Amino acid sequence: MLAGLGATSLALAACGDDTSIAGNVSAAQVTNYDSVGFILDDGEYEFFAMPDASWTRIIGLRSDGEQALVWFRDDADAGYEPALLDLTKTEFIPLTVADAPGFFARGLTGDGRVVGGAEGDGGTEGVIYDPESGAVNWLERPGSDFTGISDAVDDVVLGYTDAGMATFVQSDDVIFDIHGDDANRLLGIQVNADNVVVGYASWGDDPMWDPLTRGFIATFDGDEYIAEPFSLPGAARTTITGINDDGRIAGHVHQADDTPMTAYSADLADPDGTLELHPLPDDVTAMLSTPGTGASVWGIDHQGRIFGALFITDPEPELWSEDEPCGGHGHLHGTECHCDDGYVLDPDDPGMCRLESDE
Repeated sequence: MLAGLGATSLALAACGDDTSIAGNVSAAQVTNYDSVGFILDDGEYEFFAMPDASWTRIIGLRSDGEQALVWFRDDADAGYEPALLDLTKTEFIPLTVADAPGFFARGLTGDGRVVGGAEGDGGTEGVIYDPESGAVNWLERPGSDFTGISDAVDDVVLGYTDAGMATFVQSDDVIFDIHGDDANRLLGIQVNADNVVVGYASWGDDPMWDPLTRGFIATFDGDEYIAEPFSLPGAARTTITGINDDGRIAGHVHQADDTPMTAYSADLADPDGTLELHPLPDDVTAMLSTPGTGASVWGIDHQGRIFGALFITDPEPELWSEDEPCGGHGHLHGTECHCDDGYVLDPDDPGMCRLESDE
């Protein structure tokens, strides 16, 4: 894999004082990859690919537009690895955190901190890493052997437990769980300065996370966070993965069950009246066919720039079939099954969970 490489230079236009952003892959070149990262800046898509990687996605963008956080992999069966993309020095820099064994990245805060998790004394614990100082701060949710962090704004931390089974907010060392009527799983992706949380969830009888999952918006009522389902009128499926301090939300929609993903943004106060769809360039759209392809949005920064991944190849086409992922006994966390209690991953089929007693 590429994690051992040093900084990799790109033919990428440097950002000036206007924080303009330019990609290193043209729209005509995206078919050379399975996925490329994108930043939607002032209505224009800019595409990015980690050299020698088939899959690239942007999962965080610093508010000054000078740095992004990237996942990359060179094989569909491999896990994603993190890298920092310096938009001023034309470099992808694979990211390792020496003081956090097994570190995985989940996002980049507006002020440039990398959030995620790593192996701690009590299992997997949340991590906030400052690339400039090298400081590592740990967060462990009491009673859980798996804690990860999705985002942070100042001293407010958005975290999740049990590989994403539940989401919480920590503020002033007080932990608030996010609850939603009829929601059986909630994974928060971004939080803004008003403590509004967005993400995706499984509702009702739906036992798994997959591309059919709907989004949620959670607000604080003074005592707890209440999550409500979020859907756009007329859309077959709606995902919401971003919110900034101006209350601008972003995500992607399927306008019909069998159509690719389309990015959108809107004002939280009036989503229907302010909705903007952000179609890809026509020559890119013509390449897309299945629901797992298209613009998969990861978030929105405080300048209104939207980021994520353009999937040319459907990463998990079987998820769009009627067959339940993980054999109906677990849920997907990215491309990996996390099995329900009493079930374990089948070593011969990583897309299947089987009874632990069958080992």
